[in-house]
Amino acid sequence: MISLPHEKYSGVGGKQVIGGTKGHVEETITGAIFLLYEAYDWKMIPRCTGRYTCKNHDTVSQLTPAELLNRVPRIKCNVLIQEFEFKQPNRSDKVHVIALDNENRTGIISYEKEGDQGTKYVHTLNAPSGFRRKLEAIGITVTDSDITYTP
Repeated sequence: MISLPHEKYSGVGGKQVIGGTKGHVEETITGAIFLLYEAYDWKMIPRCTGRYTCKNHDTVSQLTPAELLNRVPRIKCNVLIQEFEFKQPNRSDKVHVIALDNENRTGIISYEKEGDQGTKYVHTLNAPSGFRRKLEAIGITVTDSDITYTP
């Protein structure tokens, strides 16, 4: 695991109800995840509740996860977080994880892909029903205070 220090993102602003169709549970998002949801155009990943992929792929695929967040001007940095980078032996892509709240319940999971045209990222936005579930499905352990991968 490579751990890169960044500042924790917490948002000010409203709230939004998301999901409720395509196999997704309905849930309310607030804070940094809400601001990120508003800043880009996201679509539900079918039958994968609480997970969304960015439809602005041509614009954001060159951005690292931290750069994706830093382009949202209303997200305020106020406490310390980390961006976690994992290279798993059974996966060709590196996995980047940034929690968007202090309890590691929402966040960004980004997949780094190497190709002929350089490094590209596929960013996914993960609401409470999807963040921990997806990370655990790919072998990454999440607690309220840590995110780890043990081969």
